[in-house]
Amino acid sequence: MPHTTLFFDIETTGLADSDAVTVVCCETYESGACRVFNFAKAATDDERATLREELIREFDGASGLCAYNGVRFDLPFMQRALAIPVKNVTEWVLKTSDILEQLRLRDNATCKLDFLCGLNGVATKSSSGREAIRMAAEGRWEELEDYCANDVRILCDLYRKRVLCHPTRREVLVDLAEFVPPGFYA
Repeated sequence: MPHTTLFFDIETTGLADSDAVTVVCCETYESGACRVFNFAKAATDDERATLREELIREFDGASGLCAYNGVRFDLPFMQRALAIPVKNVTEWVLKTSDILEQLRLRDNATCKLDFLCGLNGVATKSSSGREAIRMAAEGRWEELEDYCANDVRILCDLYRKRVLCHPTRREVLVDLAEFVPPGFYA
């Protein structure tokens, strides 16, 4: 079975437990193939259920996952809002490389994705999370999908660099090879 790493990001209607997932964007690192799951545009419960099952198959089938704040935000939010079984989400967490989570665990450090991108010469985000919530509220679906896909693309660009400047200790370099699945950089 070929090695496939799926990069992902989600957009939501807000940050509260009552909020919903609007869009999930994925990009397969090896092929660059992109996929958008727009739950907000799904007109019926059956359409949302079909999207949910497709998303579960996509995530389950990946050898590895990569995200930025995916371990503490995206995956738990998807579990609750999309009713994804705990077993699936647990398996996803275990195969996720998450730059922000590694910074937290290794160095007790955090930073915004935009800051990390700017520090490392990678294009920054095209908008903000607050604006993404507004896009959803106004039904600006194409713009929201593009924004989410762009976040995934810039995350891929960070991983393509492999060695990054540390966001709080500028003299330190972070080699992403230390926390990606074996064979990722082969």
